[in-house]
Amino acid sequence: MTPAGGGAWFTGSRQQVLYKLPLRDGIPGQDAVKRIDLTGDLSYQEGFNLNGIESPPDRRGLLAVQSNTGKLFRIDPASGVTTEVDLGGELVPAGDGLLLDGRKPYVVQSGMTNAASLLEVNASGTRGTVVERIADPRMEMQSPTTAGLFADQVYIPLARFAVPPEPTTEYRAIAVDRR
Repeated sequence: MTPAGGGAWFTGSRQQVLYKLPLRDGIPGQDAVKRIDLTGDLSYQEGFNLNGIESPPDRRGLLAVQSNTGKLFRIDPASGVTTEVDLGGELVPAGDGLLLDGRKPYVVQSGMTNAASLLEVNASGTRGTVVERIADPRMEMQSPTTAGLFADQVYIPLARFAVPPEPTTEYRAIAVDRR
């Protein structure tokens, strides 16, 4: 989810759609949710597709990561047209969450990756490079899912998908230094 353009945007990881929840006058009813079919470069595959959504640095459009292919896409929210972001041949597999810090999106990677990749993108979010892969042993087998910034730290919640949820199951977030 990302707030942009007077609303909150959500991806559908099993349906090739984008949802906009307008937030101008409080939380609206279900009939106000806008569904936008996604076209263009994006092609849904088996498994989890779009996860994580953010605005690019110029705040015109949206960025989302396709978990099962490791590709990053720029989305025109008005039309639903997607364009693959040129990462110079790099991929960010198992992307589950996105966090934009200036021109640097963090892609939190769950699954077997259990890491985060720091990218640098141009203002429109059409080109970028993987600057660093952040591997922290505290993420191993813990299913990192998203990220939030506070001061000089990036906080990454650990969903622990492989652990059966019990009333005593512990969940936590880890902090890594902001890059």
